[in-house]
Amino acid sequence: MRHRIKAAAAAAALVAGTVGAGIGTGQAAAAPVSANGSSSAACPQVPTARVNAAVRTLPPPFPGRNIPWRVSSKGSSMGCWLNWVQVYPEGATGSSPTHILLFDQNRYVKTATHRPTAFTHVVGSAWPGELTIAFRWLIGDDPTAHPRGHANVRYQLLPFIPPFPIDPIPPQVLR
Repeated sequence: MRHRIKAAAAAAALVAGTVGAGIGTGQAAAAPVSANGSSSAACPQVPTARVNAAVRTLPPPFPGRNIPWRVSSKGSSMGCWLNWVQVYPEGATGSSPTHILLFDQNRYVKTATHRPTAFTHVVGSAWPGELTIAFRWLIGDDPTAHPRGHANVRYQLLPFIPPFPIDPIPPQVLR
């Protein structure tokens, strides 16, 4: 019994130390949180060379057409552990396909979905190493300016595990 209590206390201290790391010290704690909830103002941006290398791994947005991907926004989770970069095809509209590239402390890991999706953007970050991505989709005869389908999906980065969705990605998103 004594060992269980010690183990529980050690685990609680580890969690508190991880979540509280940087509070009151360092760059992440000192900077304000941006309007979308991420602390990208406090976190160093993913180096341009790494973003460009990651973008080059993506298939073209429209097969058979020579339209390049362009960075539209970037940021990071609270704590600066999980970085993201959103890319659109050059000349895109709101209904154009987009990818959100996920980086583990500036190391490219993967995209949020296996194929590009429309009506997608990062909403913010509520915890270190966690992002929330909003997915939208058309229902019936929805105009592209107002898709009714909507789901927020949280992505989590854990040590030695690539970012993964905590919430299910609705199948409508991937059609």
